[in-house]
Amino acid sequence: MSDLFWDIATSGWVLAAIVAVLVAAFIVSHVPSIVVRFWPTVAAYSKAASLVQVIAAALLFFLIGFRVSDERAETRQLKNDLAFTETQIENAKATAKDAERLKAEAEAKADEAKGQLDDFRAHLKTDPPADCGWTDDEFGRLRNLGRSKRR
Repeated sequence: MSDLFWDIATSGWVLAAIVAVLVAAFIVSHVPSIVVRFWPTVAAYSKAASLVQVIAAALLFFLIGFRVSDERAETRQLKNDLAFTETQIENAKATAKDAERLKAEAEAKADEAKGQLDDFRAHLKTDPPADCGWTDDEFGRLRNLGRSKRR
């Protein structure tokens, strides 16, 4: 609710109305000869117009100062948000690069393991054991296949 109040109090229309009151009070208090010609009864209020002029000027300076301060704080917050977002984007890009590198390494290892498996299969097709008894060399190659997958 207070944000709404300050948004309205520092809006352009309210500041323009205060400026209008300030100008009117200045004219009534400092240029009474022109005012008496058009509105003779207002001349009696020249002392009160001086007070209204001072109050309107003080209110105008305060509201403009508040508005500028609020805009600076908002700008500072937006800069912080932008810096945080840029940091997150840089981190995401670095993570994506690492993921691409890891993916390429995994694909290379998978291709290597597939090549070894294909070699093993080709060896078994060309030289199938007659009694299904594998040699130590075949068991060694099979163990190496299993080890390369774990790395």
